[in-house]
Amino acid sequence: MARLLGAHHYIDSAATDAAKALTSIGGARVILATAPDAGSMSALFDGLGPNGTLL
Repeated sequence: MARLLGAHHYIDSAATDAAKALTSIGGARVILATAPDAGSMSALFDGLGPNGTLL
């Protein structure tokens, strides 16, 4: 589904530190939050790039 929405990368946050993985590829321009729990999304803030957006 991520690829269909235009994602260039997929990171399995259950298997790796998602923020660290995002930072290693330059940070995310957009993170589309699909989880119903805000707590699981807050860990991704550090993975946003400059002027990145969490939706």
